[in-house]
Amino acid sequence: MRLLIGSLLLAAVCVSVIPARATTVACGGVDDTANLQAALDAARAMPQRIELGPGVCAVRSLNGRNLFGVTIQGQGALATTLLPLEGGNTVVLDLTGAVDVMIRDLGIGRYNSPVTAAVAILVAQPITPDGQAPSNMVHLDHVYLSGSYWLA
Repeated sequence: MRLLIGSLLLAAVCVSVIPARATTVACGGVDDTANLQAALDAARAMPQRIELGPGVCAVRSLNGRNLFGVTIQGQGALATTLLPLEGGNTVVLDLTGAVDVMIRDLGIGRYNSPVTAAVAILVAQPITPDGQAPSNMVHLDHVYLSGSYWLA
């Protein structure tokens, strides 16, 4: 009698898909917060890719709370920069409660900026009434952080 023992190998792969729908945001104004925030608000309703052009996007604070399936993409870590305009307790990009979000190919801050924001990217676990605590799968790909911040 012969006994055959086979093995089965299962692999789980986590893949983040870049949304096909895209919104392009041109930066270069004195304050680009409103344009970028409008794109984030639209993405909250319909997951999409937000493409930032080359140059400096000057922002006060961006609310990316509870985003799902959104990609924020620049033209390169040294080609597109989110530059904080306000210091103090400012969070440049708040991703509290965000799930499956990718930030790629952009920089945040500058080494010689006179502004010291509190946090560049905040990914916090919110406390919700139903006990759920999302905020996972936030991907950073070719993101360059520079400047001074109160918290790491």
